[in-house]
Amino acid sequence: MILFFIFIFAKNHLRQPLPANVCKILPESVDFFVNILAIVPLGCIVRFSHILPEYLAHIAGDIAYEILLVSIGVFIYPSANRRLIALWVFWITCGIELLKLYQAPWFQSIRTTLAGRLVFGSTFDWWNFGIYLFGTYLGWLWVRWLDALLSKATPTKRR
Repeated sequence: MILFFIFIFAKNHLRQPLPANVCKILPESVDFFVNILAIVPLGCIVRFSHILPEYLAHIAGDIAYEILLVSIGVFIYPSANRRLIALWVFWITCGIELLKLYQAPWFQSIRTTLAGRLVFGSTFDWWNFGIYLFGTYLGWLWVRWLDALLSKATPTKRR
């Protein structure tokens, strides 16, 4: 719900029209970029603040991570099939989860950094696969909803 209001506010108040000769970015790419900028701080707040109990913060952070990755996929490949992007995100995050079983010292040193912990995590958990599936599904629903919202403003073909 908070993400919805941040997106609507940013779309209506912060986006300035760009001259056509300055930037050839698709309009929906700008909207998805604003979406990504809204998800990152929201995911960090949910994951690292003490608003929720630790186990719920972990789940909410993983779901936000999946929604973020689906949004990044749509931003990078705006004309690609949304379902295919969501499937790729799910398989990539499952692969990253399986990398947690790899315990080489050099890889462990990467995991000790904040960036390494955010990208690769620290402990393997079978339950994360279900959370990733649910988060990817929510991400797919989210980008479909954004597509429907944006298609009202600019009639283009979307998937």
